[in-house]
Amino acid sequence: MKMISTHGLQWLVVDDEPDLVSSLRRILKAKGFRVEGANSGLEAVEWARRHAPDGLIIDLKMPGMNGVEAVREIRAMLPKVHVIFMTGYSELTAEAEAEKPVSVLSKPVDPDQVCALIERVPGYLN
Repeated sequence: MKMISTHGLQWLVVDDEPDLVSSLRRILKAKGFRVEGANSGLEAVEWARRHAPDGLIIDLKMPGMNGVEAVREIRAMLPKVHVIFMTGYSELTAEAEAEKPVSVLSKPVDPDQVCALIERVPGYLN
């Protein structure tokens, strides 16, 4: 299997479904991406404060702080962070699009599509 070099780009997968976070992390890591996980918007903000990720793959609808709220807080610290939203709720898509994400994906997400999106962000070098 060909390993992809991301030249230091760090991604954070955020979802309130731990199994989704775990499986997406495992798949992305197997493809050579640097990726960590969080299970809430608040956890994502705290992780971003400590580690300054280059990108987020984040669910829109989570208990407590939703994905859009988390992205706004993270972008207050890291204005250039890349965002890929995931959602099973189409009514939240317009609010997500206002944040100018790389993409808004419908759940269940296709890991190959996520990889293709990551490879298109500025700073990604293969």
